[in-house]
Amino acid sequence: MKFEIYKNEPITDNANREQAQNNAKACLEQIGNEPNVCLVGLWAYNAPMILEAAKSKGLAKKVKIVGFDEMNETLLGIGAGEIEGTI
Repeated sequence: MKFEIYKNEPITDNANREQAQNNAKACLEQIGNEPNVCLVGLWAYNAPMILEAAKSKGLAKKVKIVGFDEMNETLLGIGAGEIEGTI
């Protein structure tokens, strides 16, 4: 399986939740209908913000989301099958 890294570099949000969501939206817009997508958020708030972006694009449960830490929103997303997991 071939993997591509979006923009070939990590994308940062400067600890801004809105920017995290906007980054995820921009990525999802660019990749279009790619069937195998996994977005990884390194900060606790990233996974819920990625999920919100995926929902806004109608891609919840289609895009794989992985996060770190155990925010309640992340755990609820895992329970709902919208987030793959957290570390």
